[in-house]
Formats: sequence, structure tokens, C-alpha cells
Amino acid sequence: MELMNPCGEFTHKEAPLTARPGLAAGTTVGLVSNSKKNADTVVEKLGGLLAARYPGLNFVRFTKEASKPAPFTAGFLAECDVVVAALAD
Repeated sequence: MELMNPCGEFTHKEAPLTARPGLAAGTTVGLVSNSKKNADTVVEKLGGLLAARYPGLNFVRFTKEASKPAPFTAGFLAECDVVVAALAD
């Protein structure tokens, strides 16, 4: 018996992770939810954990429609130093 992968063959290239910025007081973190069930819960919990660990952070919240790309405005992106997204089902 021969098993076949229906996805076909693929290759990938390994790449290093992008350097992560530090989270100092005054850093603005964008918290993004895709509006699926519990995504907002994940974002809020993560925001609370970050606030407890890194005092003085600022948070900006953004919710996008689950089935569409996020329409991030230039203002939102300019305001945030880092962005964390929760994509849940």
C-alpha cells in the first residue's frame, strides 16, 4: 500500500525571527481581535498579562471582521509600536 499526500510536495526556506522591540513604559501595543468567538477574551487576557509584567504600557484595541482583511488605517499603524493579533474560532 502506498500513501499519498493530497497536498503535493512543497519546499520552505528557514528564516530568522525579526528582532522584537523592548516593551518599556510608554510603548503602545495594538491589540487586534478578529471578532470570532473568544478572540476578544484572548486579547483582553493578554493585555492584562502584558500590563502586569510591563507597567506603563499603552493599549489600543482594534476589531476586524473575521472573513475580511483588517483595514488598518495609517493612524492606527503609526500609533502602535507593536501589534498583537488574536485569531480564534
